[in-house]
Amino acid sequence: MKKPCPSLTIIGDLCVDITMGTIAGWPEIGTETIMDEHELRPGGSAANSALAMAYIGSDCSLVSLFGGDHFGRWLAGCFENSNNHLASCNAATTMSVCLTHTCSERTIFTTRGHLEEMTLDHALLPLLAAKNPGDTVLLTGVYLLPKLRQDYRTLLTEIHEAGYQIAIDTGWPTGGWCAETRAEALAWLPYCNHLLVNESEALGLAGTKDLAAAAKMIRGHMPEVSRLVIKRGGRGAAGVDEKGMVQVSTEPVQVRDSIGAGDTFNAGYLDACLRGANLGSAIEAGCILASTVISRSPRGGIEVGELSKLAFSGSEQTQAEKK
Repeated sequence: MKKPCPSLTIIGDLCVDITMGTIAGWPEIGTETIMDEHELRPGGSAANSALAMAYIGSDCSLVSLFGGDHFGRWLAGCFENSNNHLASCNAATTMSVCLTHTCSERTIFTTRGHLEEMTLDHALLPLLAAKNPGDTVLLTGVYLLPKLRQDYRTLLTEIHEAGYQIAIDTGWPTGGWCAETRAEALAWLPYCNHLLVNESEALGLAGTKDLAAAAKMIRGHMPEVSRLVIKRGGRGAAGVDEKGMVQVSTEPVQVRDSIGAGDTFNAGYLDACLRGANLGSAIEAGCILASTVISRSPRGGIEVGELSKLAFSGSEQTQAEKK
């Protein structure tokens, strides 16, 4: 009898994204700029990962909050799936306006809104004991969820005791990596089986400008059997586990929309992990999925399941893996 594949639950931020692009430089104050492209879509790092899982035809559960207005109801309608657990609150929906620059970087403006109302009860209420070995919870968007952040250690403890693997994408702290924020995040790492950060976040978390030193320092706070993944944009990603380090490069692509690239990587990587992939193969799956999605615009044109063959080959080995 075939063993059931472990499941993924994503707990974090869900908001409305209005994306516009591209723009060559910052306009003069008081002027109006006409943009060639725009898209209204669900956003937030948790939502981006959940949508990416849908793109590759893999089920997951999204646990989040939505606002009590028109946009909140629209968001909830975008995730009408029995696996998802979205609660309404009496607050305006959090909105992000994302401007894409010609250099492929982006500038994002985000309102406070309903995300500041998400609490520990919202996160834990739908979470039952893990059903299968390897069932995983991805935690993301913590710095946009101040009430939940206050109870993050409790959240981690409860998830761990329920039998789940824990993946964390810290994101960039809104106030930067001060000593207090670094100490707070480092205290999460003993619970963390997969830490998914980009290069700048790794350096900020470790308080160093040397990436190798940062990786060593961060891994020292994590369980012995765990995976640290450092996303490096167009250069691919690197990973460290108890067996050593791997580096995976990516093929150049024409970037159409880089918003949520790291969140999409997370989905591809974790989906591969749930299927039993080794570190190198899982990183490769994340890179392929992220590269494919950022080369598409608008995002809404990607059909569910369209990227499944690209995101995970099923191979336990990868030519890009280098120890």
